[in-house]
Amino acid sequence: MRPSDFETNAGRLMDKSATTSERLEVATAVKDGIEIVHSNEYGNFLKSYFPAFKDVLTNLTSPTLEDDDENTLRFVVFEILNRLPFNDILRSFETELLDLALTPLREENEKNALLCLRIIFDLHRNFRPSMNKKALPF
Repeated sequence: MRPSDFETNAGRLMDKSATTSERLEVATAVKDGIEIVHSNEYGNFLKSYFPAFKDVLTNLTSPTLEDDDENTLRFVVFEILNRLPFNDILRSFETELLDLALTPLREENEKNALLCLRIIFDLHRNFRPSMNKKALPF
């Protein structure tokens, strides 16, 4: 995955006319090229893709218990989010990421819920002081 593809692929993920299978294809390509987050391009990756991931999880799909493309797309996006390095570059996205993992937790199938929990645990382990006020309601 090339940094020049970030905006294009993010746009394809958020495209209202795209089918779920087209979004799944893009998300799978992003997941397969996830090693880019261990380079200097991590900040650009987050700026481009995080809004797209958020849109997919909050507006374009909903939690289901069925094993269909929509559920698989959600799983791939949660898997990408789970594989992100939890460092200072991610800190500006920590609250949104926590909300993305907490909000659907009660409605997700077991496979997706486990990824949500891993994201929550990693956020808590790495950004504990700022997580305290969010932990109480949960």
